[in-house]
Amino acid sequence: MESERPPSPQRQPPTSGFEVLDDAYLLEEKTFSWYSPDDFYPVQIGELFRSKYQVLGKLGFGSVSTAWLCRDLVLIRGHEYVTLKVFVSGHRQAENEEKVYHHLSTIKTDHPGAKGIRSLRDSFQLPGKRGLHECLIHDALGLTLADIREMSEGGKVNTYLLKPFTKYLLMSLDFLHSEARVVHTDIQEGNIMLAINDDTIFKTFEQEEMDEPSLRKVDGDRIIYASRALEIPDDAPNAGPLRLRRRAVRS
Repeated sequence: MESERPPSPQRQPPTSGFEVLDDAYLLEEKTFSWYSPDDFYPVQIGELFRSKYQVLGKLGFGSVSTAWLCRDLVLIRGHEYVTLKVFVSGHRQAENEEKVYHHLSTIKTDHPGAKGIRSLRDSFQLPGKRGLHECLIHDALGLTLADIREMSEGGKVNTYLLKPFTKYLLMSLDFLHSEARVVHTDIQEGNIMLAINDDTIFKTFEQEEMDEPSLRKVDGDRIIYASRALEIPDDAPNAGPLRLRRRAVRS
């Protein structure tokens, strides 16, 4: 059990200094042709969940969820920064992911690949207009392999970085297949992430959101934020083992 303490003070996000998109423009999840505001939970920067997770900024979005960088205000040790993943209401993927995470947490193993699998720190539900939104809390991680490739010269990942990625990936998959009996169903560069040895990039992310608040769009009674990119850490080749995001089914 991780130790907790009285909450740290919450940061108050800026109330001005940001650009608001005109109604004619679509932003992030609203670009989906099937988008409905009632499906996505209206997370707001600065919002506090479970009296401990304060939202600092938006990390990304997908067809069934949005991802946010948060700070754990009560944790004494460990990762102060966490990632909050909020699913659209009533989607089965959330339930499936949580079941797999809990299954993996019960496995006692010395397999080196187990350390390359992203763990689940916490989970909870938020009420929405169309039902409950499942929420997962993970340790905050760095860039994906796709991010690094896109930022690299010529759009190619250097061999010196790709080799350790491949090594950790194969070890992680071996653990999933041979011991956990779990099949990963979406192995691609966007689901392979760097672990971070220090939280400088998260502190930078947090401060940049305070200094230059994210572009946003007002959509009725909610705000849609633009995602903010993480920086490539200076020690990227040695930034620590990768972590493998999962979209998995039990076998």
